[in-house]
Amino acid sequence: MHKTAEQKKLGLAIGDAIRLHGHLGPFLVIGVKMGNIAKKTLKVRGKKSTLFRATVRAPLSVPFSCTIDGIQVTTHCTVGNQRLTLENWKGGIHGSFATGDSNSMLKVSVKKSIIEYLKTNMSEGVTNEELAERISLMTEDELFTIEKNEQQHDHQVSEEKHGDFEIAKNMLLDKNLTLCVVKKGRTLFTSRLHGVSSFLTAVQELKDMLKDSCVADRVVGKAVAFLCVYSKIRAVYASALSKPAKTILEKSSIYVEYDDLVDNVLNAERTGTCPFEHLVRKASDPSDAYRKLLNACGSGLPSKPSPMRG
Repeated sequence: MHKTAEQKKLGLAIGDAIRLHGHLGPFLVIGVKMGNIAKKTLKVRGKKSTLFRATVRAPLSVPFSCTIDGIQVTTHCTVGNQRLTLENWKGGIHGSFATGDSNSMLKVSVKKSIIEYLKTNMSEGVTNEELAERISLMTEDELFTIEKNEQQHDHQVSEEKHGDFEIAKNMLLDKNLTLCVVKKGRTLFTSRLHGVSSFLTAVQELKDMLKDSCVADRVVGKAVAFLCVYSKIRAVYASALSKPAKTILEKSSIYVEYDDLVDNVLNAERTGTCPFEHLVRKASDPSDAYRKLLNACGSGLPSKPSPMRG
């Protein structure tokens, strides 16, 4: 079969990755493709390559960590030259890429369906070589969720990203929480309850203490986004973020990271929009949204909330 110039280039990069890594595998190919996408999108070449930096969030265990070597080969960002940052994270495989002379940041996330596909096929005995070939033939749209945005708020969250932000995010995932609030290294609030009521409890109890804190939440829709703005939250991590919530947070200069971007937050039965989202659908003022949500919950809030609702 005749190979295109792009396929030949990919083959050469995979060959280089194999020589570094020691063997061929699907996650290695994923890493190669992630690195190539980043370089192409951010137009990294020549002197600009020395300004190129990458952050990879993934489980630091085989086979998922094989992705890292693919990224290192294609981007030349390594732990040794301090242009590659690794974060041990069990929520998927995500790469953030940026150049020092630009405000643009590229986020490349491996789709969860691809990770599950590979795990299933590996458990059924499909060889690494066969799976690597399949991955090499898949399109970018099939493999990844790609987002390019501006980093205008990065200077506001540099400390949180290495401190409070990471603490909140890791606690949410490692301890199977639904909500975690951290400020100055102190965990102010945690919960395993689902829904907006936990966040409302935190707002009522902590009041001004929430200002400049970092929040990690499983699902952030428009209702929670308004509460974040109302409470002057500094940064938000969401496992799932709705598009309306993303707009609200970014408009209010609140830093946000997420795994999945969804159109809307659904109700428990997944038959329609969450009633709290419906309640604030026309709201534009955070204070008004807070009052509506508080009135709707009423006595449904925990009667004696505790700072550590773990």
